[in-house]
Amino acid sequence: MDNDDEIAVVGIGCHFPGGEGLENFWRVLLHGENCAVQIPNDRFNLSQWYDPDESKPGKTHTAKAALIDGLNEFDHKFFGITNAETMTLDPQHKVLLECTYRALEDAGIPMEKASGTRTGVFLGNEQMRWLQLRARDCDMALCGGVTCILEPTIFVALSKARMISSDGMSKPFFSKADGYGRGFRRP
Repeated sequence: MDNDDEIAVVGIGCHFPGGEGLENFWRVLLHGENCAVQIPNDRFNLSQWYDPDESKPGKTHTAKAALIDGLNEFDHKFFGITNAETMTLDPQHKVLLECTYRALEDAGIPMEKASGTRTGVFLGNEQMRWLQLRARDCDMALCGGVTCILEPTIFVALSKARMISSDGMSKPFFSKADGYGRGFRRP
């Protein structure tokens, strides 16, 4: 790179519905795979929160979403985290740790080499973070975001606002569109 303002993406770690890694992400996109599945009880008790009748108070009218596989499969020992800590760790933090490791691995940077370096960590989507990343206070940055469907109240609110699709699928530009599906998928 010729310019100090240029940024290079040297590694990617990701986990989307449809599989782990960039290859699976592209496969889902290219083949138009539908990743919406019945919401399992390990996310939330669907029988308590679901009713196909949109008018039922406190209920969601969708039972499907695009979910990642293996949400609760986390090798805590690999990351030096005790079993007790793992029990209280947000599942989204687990996904971030795994994807961060995969991004470093994809970049050819062993964790030992990243340890102790001037590495910034920027998570979420805040405009000010970009300006802080551009302040040159780090030599390397890990940037990412995560959202996992873990509880039903948002489904209920989206159902009542008639924003969520009853079949869990987004159908952009289709005459039968009835809202969007939570998670990532393409019909």
